Amino acid sequence: MTVFWVQAAVQWLLALPVLIAILRPAGDGAIGPLAIAGIGLYVIGFVVEALADHALMRFRSDPANRGRLLTTGLFAWSRHPNYFGEAVLWWGLGLVAVSATGTALVLLGPAALTLLLLKVSGIPPLEAELAKRPGWAAYAARTSAFVPWPPRGDRTAAGTHRPAA
Repeated sequence: MTVFWVQAAVQWLLALPVLIAILRPAGDGAIGPLAIAGIGLYVIGFVVEALADHALMRFRSDPANRGRLLTTGLFAWSRHPNYFGEAVLWWGLGLVAVSATGTALVLLGPAALTLLLLKVSGIPPLEAELAKRPGWAAYAARTSAFVPWPPRGDRTAAGTHRPAA
């Protein structure tokens, strides 16, 4: 019972932008700049997540990749592009909901989701498992954990950047 109540509370919080927008619409229903920005973020997040999930599915379907790391495509720019896409998608929904309701309270959902992905149930447990695979340290040193960035050169243990030769 405890597990399901916690999951229900988290799902409710994450769905807050949509729930409030449905229950408390404000304004004349016109689509303003904030809603357009939100729709744009949603589309970007959806595309990034879909491409990353598809690449991961194809990679995992090949038995030769068992125990290996996917380090190409979007995964060369972010160790978790699917999580990044998910977060961007929900921030887009949040902006649409702010536009529709006039309240920033709806941003609690995207903020909670991003926090969960970055600190609790997303990246930390997955990286603990991935760290057991060969090549993880070098991959983690050159690749952003969340936000897609071009791969970095080698990094020293102290964290200073050394450009690739």
